[in-house]
Amino acid sequence: MAEKTSRLIRTVTKRLRKYVNDRRKLLKRDARSEASLPFIITLLVPGKGAIANSLPDTLAIVGHTRDMSETGLTLLLPSVRIGDLYLTDVESRLEVKLELPGGTVKMLTASVRFEQLTGKEVGCGYLLAVRIVEMQNDARDRYLAYLNAIRNKGQQARERRQVHAGALTNQTGKAQPGTWEAITPASVSNAFERFLRE
Repeated sequence: MAEKTSRLIRTVTKRLRKYVNDRRKLLKRDARSEASLPFIITLLVPGKGAIANSLPDTLAIVGHTRDMSETGLTLLLPSVRIGDLYLTDVESRLEVKLELPGGTVKMLTASVRFEQLTGKEVGCGYLLAVRIVEMQNDARDRYLAYLNAIRNKGQQARERRQVHAGALTNQTGKAQPGTWEAITPASVSNAFERFLRE
């Protein structure tokens, strides 16, 4: 019985490590940065594709970003409809006018995922993930510069947390209970074995 449990723990641990490593690679490839910026989203005239061919601004929705990456954005919206048209239609092209601290940038996007939120975030009940299809070069440069700036701030915040966590370790070099450093493969294995016994 102990041998089966030990094998099961090794198998689960191996799969968990593979999942975490795969997830890290995916996140590094398209690192998302949290940012709440206002935007206006407009549905483009079907079949036109160019940013200039959007419907009138009266048929636009205002919302906030949740996070951004070099290839896409996650948008928080009060609605996913403009008139009788849905922003979630896979064939739709959407113009996003994003308010960066240095001014507005426009981008052509396509809807890739949508969900209705169980609780409202910033007064919005819907989440829409979009892929960036097209941007003018100067707009892309400003967008990427902003992304780099918020990533650097995030990195500095992580480094401060690590220094703080290091201060929580006691004189013997062991992490105090309740800190992330206290979680080791052995402690996870022991906890899992206790779980299986109960």
